[in-house]
Amino acid sequence: MDRQSLDALVEEITKTQQKKPITPRQLFEAFGFRRRSTKNNAVVKQYLEEHNIVAVPFYTDVWVDNTINLVPKPLAMRRGDEAPVKQLQILEAATHMPLYVSPGDNLSKAVTIMQMHKYSQLPVINNLRNISGSITWESIGTAIANGVKGEKVNDYMQKAVTILSLETPLLDAIDKILANDFAFVVNTTKELCGIVTTADISEQYIRWTKPFVLLEQIENHLRMLMEGKFLLEDIQKNCQDDRLVKNIDDLTFGEYLRLIENPIYWDKLGLGTVDRTYFIKQLNKVREARNDVMHFEPAGLDPEQMSDIQQMADYLKNLLEYVERGNQENK
Repeated sequence: MDRQSLDALVEEITKTQQKKPITPRQLFEAFGFRRRSTKNNAVVKQYLEEHNIVAVPFYTDVWVDNTINLVPKPLAMRRGDEAPVKQLQILEAATHMPLYVSPGDNLSKAVTIMQMHKYSQLPVINNLRNISGSITWESIGTAIANGVKGEKVNDYMQKAVTILSLETPLLDAIDKILANDFAFVVNTTKELCGIVTTADISEQYIRWTKPFVLLEQIENHLRMLMEGKFLLEDIQKNCQDDRLVKNIDDLTFGEYLRLIENPIYWDKLGLGTVDRTYFIKQLNKVREARNDVMHFEPAGLDPEQMSDIQQMADYLKNLLEYVERGNQENK
């Protein structure tokens, strides 16, 4: 969707006072944005507020390709603000319709699907609102071990399954999924709409936590580069407020930047041939990505931001090794 199409959609909503469906991806693409970030979210929110429109659910509370509604404010059932508790529907897998089999299907069909797609389980359903159970490698093995020789899925499925709604609080859902290996997800009409497995949780966990780990590594290396190089009064001058600063660890990321942006303080780092301008430019990219990391986004950082963080983490690690080696040689 482009901006002109969005303007036309909003005009229609205002004129008819009827809600219209859209996805967060379409909404953000209308502004030329590739992802939901702190700055991009603010632009979209301002646009909607100016046109007396709210997004229900809020566009950061669901997966980027889920359907939300743009609603005229007088008809809105609630404020178009981010939900205080994250729900299962922010995960892509929760709204990605899974492949499935029926109880009367041949076992060979289920096995072929699981082998071809590298699945460990499949829903067994009569229709989207009637989940009979699941068939898994474990349930097949257990049935065979107990002498089952049938040819139908029904002979090998397990009836006890975990079913969660899209509105299930995320942390509650994770606990249930980890305890049961997977859970089927149903929408507001009780129809099957997804399956979330422990593998999905692991992948999402890595997507969310890796930037935190790398950012901590970057900050630790910056502290080590600065250690013993500045007077406390120099540090205090660069603080955003009047709080008492006792050491480098008390500074924020922005304060690190302001300190070393000053050519006088930069020279005290003793980084030799490192280009200050480019170094600061890349650190500013890390700072911007850091702001996005701190504002929860289920899709994680975009590849460019993740690359900026990874490259800076690797660079600082190598730089610190050279600095320490030089300090040892000068002793």
